[in-house]
Formats: sequence, C-alpha cells, structure tokens
Amino acid sequence: MERTFVDEVELFLKAGRGGDGLLVSHRLPSGRFLNNGGSGGKGGDIYICADKSLTDLSSLLHQRNLKAESGGSGRRSNKTGAGGKDLVIRVPLGTRIREKEGKLLADLLKEGQAFLAAKGGRGGLGNFRKRVNDYLRKRSRGETGEEKYLILDYRIPAEIALVGFTNTGKSTFLSRLTSLKPKISPYPFTTKHPLWGVGKIGFSSFRVLELPAIGDNRFRNKIEREFLKHLERVKIIILFQDTSCGSLENFFLLNKLISSYNSRYLNKRIIKVVNKIDVGFKKDEEAIGLSLHHNRGWERIMREIKEVLALNSEF
Repeated sequence: MERTFVDEVELFLKAGRGGDGLLVSHRLPSGRFLNNGGSGGKGGDIYICADKSLTDLSSLLHQRNLKAESGGSGRRSNKTGAGGKDLVIRVPLGTRIREKEGKLLADLLKEGQAFLAAKGGRGGLGNFRKRVNDYLRKRSRGETGEEKYLILDYRIPAEIALVGFTNTGKSTFLSRLTSLKPKISPYPFTTKHPLWGVGKIGFSSFRVLELPAIGDNRFRNKIEREFLKHLERVKIIILFQDTSCGSLENFFLLNKLISSYNSRYLNKRIIKVVNKIDVGFKKDEEAIGLSLHHNRGWERIMREIKEVLALNSEF
C-alpha cells in the first residue's frame, strides 16, 4: 500500500506543568523549626525542530495531542524536584508553524532550526528559608504549562517545479535531472503526490519538485486545493505538454490554473517544454522542444536553469 503524503496537520500541544513546592520542617533541639522543603521542578517545554531526513508530516498524522513531561515535586533538604523532559517534534525542512487564526509564527528552513512552541510551567516554591525561624506553612504549587493549537503547513523547499498534464514525461525528466527514480508508467496519474529529488549541474545542487499530473476537472480542483501551494518557494516552473496536444493551448490552461491559485506565481521564471518531439513538432519561439531519447533540447533547458539559479558550473 502506498504511503499517505501529508503536508498539513493541526496539533494540540500541552507543555509540562511545574512541580509543586514541598512543605516540610523539623524541630531543632532549641525548639525552633528548620524549614527545608525544596521547590518543584520546571515543566518540560515543547519544541518543533526541522529534520532533513523527513519528507512530509505523516509521522504526526495519528499524534494530534502531544504533551511534555511535568516537573517533579520538591524534596527534603531543599532539593529541587526533577525538571520535566522536553518534547521535540521533528518536521521536514520547509514547515511553517501557524496559529489557528492564521498568524505565522515560524518557517523552518534549516537543518536543526527549532521553535519553542509551548513553554513549561515554573516549579512551585518550597518552604525552605536560609535561616531558622518558626514553623513556616507556606509553599506554592507549580504553574500550568502553556496549551496551544497550532497548524503545521509543509511547503516543499525546491528551486524548480515540474507541472503539466498527464503522460507528458515529467517523471522521466525528473529521473534524468536527479537521482530519484519515480514510478514511470504509460497510464495516467502514476504520480499520486508531490515528489522531489536533488539535481546537479557541475558542483552546484538544487531541488526539483514534480507535482501530480493535472487531468479532469475533479482532479484539477484537488490539485489546486492540495498541491499548488508547493510552488510558493520555487524559482522556476517548467510547464510540460507533449506533441499529441497539437497546439500550445495547454500552456495557456496551465498558466490560468496557476494564476487562479496565486497570480504571483506567474512572476517566477516560466519555461515551456513540448516533450516527445520525436514525432511532428512545429518549432515555436515560446516553447522548447525536448526529446530525451535523442537528447534534443536538454542543453537549452539546462542553460536556462543555470541562468536563473546563478550557477557557476558547466553542465
């Protein structure tokens, strides 16, 4: 069974409660009291940390309520209770953290970058005092840890995106440009969720994203809702169609679809590619004819990528 791709989850987080202070005294031979109850330990914090080994948020799909450890109660002899263990939630690079109301709190783009999502409560004070005095019946309870509802929104941090209709050769192009080996089949909708791999030109590397193919209106609505948001971080959008379409009208439809989701995406560099030109391709100034089988058009596309990404290496 194919693993579910998850790019958005809502979490309820509860940081650890602070431990209670201890109320304890003992009578000295003089008849006075020594108060030596320790303070409670601090409750555990909750951090959200970027981890480059993760590719989506599926690890959190069935963990919507997360809680950090509470602090321990104070102990005798003025010993502070144990601090609660922090909880670290690991997410892929490119994860945004938002409040339910929409306010952006953090955008995790670097390996190891961490965000303090919920702070643990302070421990309560014990009845310890530095000097001997009367029996002191004062202590405080630990504070409650922060509670928050947060939305984690994963947007793939790629430089290049491949967008197109069914069976236009996007997956084949991706496998040629990167080390990724996506499933390639002659039937439509082979790619079910966004895929990405790392490409290289000389010693320079970049990430390449392939979105699932656009097909009928039902699937097109799904693409708009779930996957076009992943175009936000890219610098280059490569639009694909093949010679079976007979005209370049599909490029207009792709532009319209992207613009309807976010018109600013069209300010990015758009490269139009007509794939599979082994059969009947009429040269067009706006589009690059591509045949991976005969290696036609490949170098031109690589030059455009190099120019936009300002790479200083030869391909």
